[in-house]
Amino acid sequence: MQNKIYITAILVFFGMYMNAQQMLTPDDAIQLTLEHNYGIKIANNTVKVAENNTSILNSGYLPTVTGNAGATYNLDNTEAEFSNGNTTVLNGAESSRYNASVNLNYTLFDGLGRLYNYKRLKEQYQLSELEARETIENTL
Repeated sequence: MQNKIYITAILVFFGMYMNAQQMLTPDDAIQLTLEHNYGIKIANNTVKVAENNTSILNSGYLPTVTGNAGATYNLDNTEAEFSNGNTTVLNGAESSRYNASVNLNYTLFDGLGRLYNYKRLKEQYQLSELEARETIENTL
């Protein structure tokens, strides 16, 4: 009989400190889904990439600038014999050459290709937003 009292006391003691799981409300479930679903994360990242590509900088409106530079250094030991029989010996002959260039390219007219490219990038951004919304709605 005393064993039953001890067991009951222990169960009551542990029962007071044990908690059940929290109730998951619909709002919490939606929040967790939006935070942890990989399909939604990928869709949101696609929207960010499309937003970055929508910039006028990616449509070809700006000129391109390129620069080149170079240097050559030679250290030679040379022996030259001339047709009259004279011989010249050069030990440690140094020569160096340097060059640099800057190029600027800009297309004045390309048949409105840049304008259409810019409009196409804007449309792709709007499409990616709609696809992300569709993914979110289908997931929920």
